[in-house]
Amino acid sequence: MKSTFLKPLILSFCATALSSYLYADTFVKFRPKPKLQITPLDNFDKSLQREMQKYPKGTAFMVDARTGKIVATTPQRKQTPKPQAPNPPKKEKTPPYHMNEEYIELL
Repeated sequence: MKSTFLKPLILSFCATALSSYLYADTFVKFRPKPKLQITPLDNFDKSLQREMQKYPKGTAFMVDARTGKIVATTPQRKQTPKPQAPNPPKKEKTPPYHMNEEYIELL
């Protein structure tokens, strides 16, 4: 009894899996990633790179586009730690009112 029920179920499962595998190529196409062509550095770029290596790391440059020479440089600002102000002395706790004492003389 079990085999008569399971046999068609297993066959239908296998047929469905096989058919979906066969038709998968029509829906999914594999495309390799295109490789980007990187042009090598020319003499203009190499000379600029050599000039930039003379300055410390983090320096900003202004470069003349025609000549390729560095016009101005600006070093990166170093972050200075903020000096902490000393803590003010603690004030004595005083009530916000002043209590007046009065004496009443009894007869």
